[in-house]
Amino acid sequence: MKTNKTKEFVKNVMRKFSDLLYPKGITCVNCGAELIADTRVDLCAKCTEGLVFNEGRRCPICGIGMHNEADYCDNCTKYDKYFDLNRSPLVYDGVGSDLIKKLKFGGKKYIAAELAKLMADEYYSEKINADVILFVPMTDKEIKEREYNQSKLLAYEMSVRLGLPVAEKLVKTKDTDRQKKLSAKERRENLKGVFDVVGKEEIKGKNILIIDDVFTTGATVNECARVLKKAGARKVFSVTACITRFRTEGERAVLPCDNALQDG
Repeated sequence: MKTNKTKEFVKNVMRKFSDLLYPKGITCVNCGAELIADTRVDLCAKCTEGLVFNEGRRCPICGIGMHNEADYCDNCTKYDKYFDLNRSPLVYDGVGSDLIKKLKFGGKKYIAAELAKLMADEYYSEKINADVILFVPMTDKEIKEREYNQSKLLAYEMSVRLGLPVAEKLVKTKDTDRQKKLSAKERRENLKGVFDVVGKEEIKGKNILIIDDVFTTGATVNECARVLKKAGARKVFSVTACITRFRTEGERAVLPCDNALQDG
């Protein structure tokens, strides 16, 4: 027990020391280089070049990049989709994946504000019309392990930029296996029945915007959308910071080799 407390103390000290070395708004939030000019996002020129934007032809539903002439991606064609639209400004690669890992596991909460700038741009460019923002929830155990919910941070940053309220009406009722090593089918099965809606009267008839960090196969967003539609939501949109490049080999999503990715 003492060992764990010591490790946690050292980790917190290192985070605070890092924050002093790389203060927000003065240095690049990714590499710590000095910012020599005002930028849309607090990234230096080199790190900005390392962002992989989710551009080009995309699936009209989930927003994943498409490299064929099909109307929709294989995933959206094969399986029922309860969410109406997902959009993600970045591909989970390069600096985008670095930012997610630092937000998610490195204690760099201020990165949420920078990612939310790009996410808000995506919201407006797609002319999404939402009434309220929700975020993908975590169980108490998961929050205790990670200390905070990065999707909640992103949601409140998006609230500031979109002028929409955040309603904490989605709950996760039980812990689940880590999604990272599961196939698309296994992800869907893993998430069945784990989300619920509280305060359904505030959801009924509303257009909902779900916020999450990474969209992989869409299993998480889709299950959230399913329970929201069941609770009476009119439409359910989602905006995530990143989307993975994945193809289907059988049913297994092929993801970047990365220990950070676990959801979606």
